[in-house]
Parts: sequence; C-alpha cells; structure tokens
Amino acid sequence: MGFRTVIERFIAGNLTIIILCNRTDLDPEALALKTADLYLEFEAERISLSVSSDLQVSRAPSTSPAPPSPRTASSSSAFAGTASKT
Repeated sequence: MGFRTVIERFIAGNLTIIILCNRTDLDPEALALKTADLYLEFEAERISLSVSSDLQVSRAPSTSPAPPSPRTASSSSAFAGTASKT
C-alpha cells in the first residue's frame, strides 16, 4: 500500500489542481486532467455568457481574492516558534 500525488498547474487558466490518492488502483494524473477539463469548460461557458449584444467580450469581475504579498524573513518571524526535544 502507498500513495500517489499529482500537482498540475494551468497558468493560462489560473488553475492549480492537487490530487492525493491513497489507493493504487486510481490514476491521479487522469483525475487531475478530467477535473481541469470540467473547470476550464465551465469557465469558458461563463465567459461566453458575458458577451454583450455588440459582440464585445466583457469578462465578469473576478471574485477571487488578491494574491498574498510575498513574505520576508522579518514578516515571517511573527509565525516562527521553537521546537524542543523532550
């Protein structure tokens, strides 16, 4: 018994898919690609519905949050802790 993992990034679609399997009879790569197909097809339909009557594409406003700002050593120190061996 073991586990298999796949991480697929689709930069143009702003999409990352992570599949974690703890079964050997599943194909995580195929699951990730099927998931991407479903999501990207849904996004394409959503965008095509926002096409105005004069055929100019108007994208719906993004509801995703702004990306996090990069952490620096000084900003990460607030989250650092100490580990001790007991």
